[in-house]
Amino acid sequence: MRLQGGFVSFKLKILGYQFPEMGSDPYDSEWLDIQISIRHSEGRWQDWVNIDPSLETVDVQHLIEWLHEVASHSTVFKHWRSTRLESRIFFTEPNLGFEAHSDVYGEQELALRVYLAAENLPPFKKDLQHIELDKREEISEVWIDFPVNASDLEQAAQSLTEQLASFPIRTNRKRLPIISDQGV
Repeated sequence: MRLQGGFVSFKLKILGYQFPEMGSDPYDSEWLDIQISIRHSEGRWQDWVNIDPSLETVDVQHLIEWLHEVASHSTVFKHWRSTRLESRIFFTEPNLGFEAHSDVYGEQELALRVYLAAENLPPFKKDLQHIELDKREEISEVWIDFPVNASDLEQAAQSLTEQLASFPIRTNRKRLPIISDQGV
């Protein structure tokens, strides 16, 4: 899955099961090692790559479905003007999340925001939009917005579908993601 916005690019790649030997444990069997890469094309920061078991197989499946759903409603986001329209998806591990919102960048239909926290905080976190719980505390969450259209979202979903094909859901445990659709 690749996103590009201005000078910043983001890549998400499934590397494999965190515990490949555990095929039937209802919890540990589904965790995937996820590689996140962030790059600034003008070298503002060092290219950053991080690997963490951020998603389960079912999380990736829900993310794929969510991307398709947002893509199918992209014109609603584009024409929504009374308040900000957003749809979010977060997972068990609170270090990666996504939000589609109606802020329009140029000719694009919507923006896809990538949230990073905890183990997925990059070393250049102060250069990104972020939340500080308290001025004395560390940054707890950052995000990057990418202008996208329906085609971009479908390509992201297709990339994840192709990657997940190599790492199918191994147990019958089904869990719903945390999804929020709201006009704020």
